[in-house]
Amino acid sequence: MNVPAYDPQNPAVDCRAAWRLKDSRIEGDALKFWEANGMLPPNAAVEDRLAQICAGAYDGDEMVAVATAAIREVDFLRSKLAMFRCSVSRTSRLKRISTTISLFSFDLLEQWSKENPEEQVMGIGAVIQSRGLVEHDNHAVWPDTKLTFVGYTKEGYQFRVRWFAHGTIPRLWPGDPAMGAVPARDA
Repeated sequence: MNVPAYDPQNPAVDCRAAWRLKDSRIEGDALKFWEANGMLPPNAAVEDRLAQICAGAYDGDEMVAVATAAIREVDFLRSKLAMFRCSVSRTSRLKRISTTISLFSFDLLEQWSKENPEEQVMGIGAVIQSRGLVEHDNHAVWPDTKLTFVGYTKEGYQFRVRWFAHGTIPRLWPGDPAMGAVPARDA
């Protein structure tokens, strides 16, 4: 898989691919990163989280951000998405690192999806839990990442999607049995 070195706006950050590679160095660095930044809840399934690592961002030898993705069926979209998470160290925030690792990861995941069509992953989904991001930009489509607002979670967080260029959606119509709806009656 050939993934570009990113981001011309942030050349000092070195993004390294990890999606499904089981790279012990990146996994070890991610574990240290999460522990140092208090990002692992007590009930976290560490092995599952390590298996979800998509990419790590480094400033020299120090990991300053990690991105993960978990493949999930999103019921209200009737599509399978790579649910994306990005964490940046407290000392590296406001340096566009989240954008850099996100763009890198999105390209990596899209390429993987094209190479693995049987997985039927159609795009990226993200639940935005950073108040700073939400307050910074209230556009329906974020210009850099192309994450598009599609609604809110039941907890009130923004839910955004970036569809892959090759992504498709089901051809369903109201009343189809696959919709789970009762066919409309004639009035």
